[in-house]
Amino acid sequence: MEVTGINIVHVPFRGGAPALQAVLAGEPSMIIDNLPTALPHIQAGRVKALAVFSDKRVATLPDVPTMVEAGYKDMVTDSWTALYAPAGTPAEVIAKLNAAAVAAVRDPQTVAKFTQLSAIPAGSTPAELDALTRLEYERWGGLVRQRKVTVN
Repeated sequence: MEVTGINIVHVPFRGGAPALQAVLAGEPSMIIDNLPTALPHIQAGRVKALAVFSDKRVATLPDVPTMVEAGYKDMVTDSWTALYAPAGTPAEVIAKLNAAAVAAVRDPQTVAKFTQLSAIPAGSTPAELDALTRLEYERWGGLVRQRKVTVN
């Protein structure tokens, strides 16, 4: 990796679960994975968390440093999930779907479950989601263009 000065080889897998299983079997020596997937294995001592890519330490792993703390100020990224609808969906339908989604992520049981998984529930407006989507697209699209990444 250019930023860290380490030489690693990307090993493609058909998703996070098969990649994590391979690490548990000792095949590749490391993985960068979403915390909710890896957390049970970290807590059970089957894998060791080296760092998190969030801007702050996570509550479920308070002793695990961030990449920023490790000296990599630009290595902050969050995994997020969003609810999208087809282009042309009527505004009143979008508003109704958005209200239901926001209510769901603010439900105390949902918040508790997300917190248990080290995920942060957040509701937003369609305009805020659009802005975030565009920001992330440009951020990662710019990196793809800069590195001349292609699909094999």
